[in-house]
Amino acid sequence: MTSPERRAERGEARDLSRYRVENTAISRRLGERSKGRESYESEYLPRGGPIALYGLLFTIVVLFALRGGTVTSRPLDVVRIAVPLLVSFAIM
Repeated sequence: MTSPERRAERGEARDLSRYRVENTAISRRLGERSKGRESYESEYLPRGGPIALYGLLFTIVVLFALRGGTVTSRPLDVVRIAVPLLVSFAIM
């Protein structure tokens, strides 16, 4: 079994990210087809948005719990990830 660092070097962490984006796109397409765009945006997104935010918060907490030393030893990587998240939250 390989370590998370080795998997990250090989790009496997990015692959997981790609699946999340693909699932989001598929979910949106299916939701818009079944309910219509207006209904999807007025009913589903307001309910799903907070759930996604809590999921992201949970992921960050677990990441720090499991890999706190690694995260804090790479402050520039943390900034590179945090800036787009902060912009996203500001826009929301």
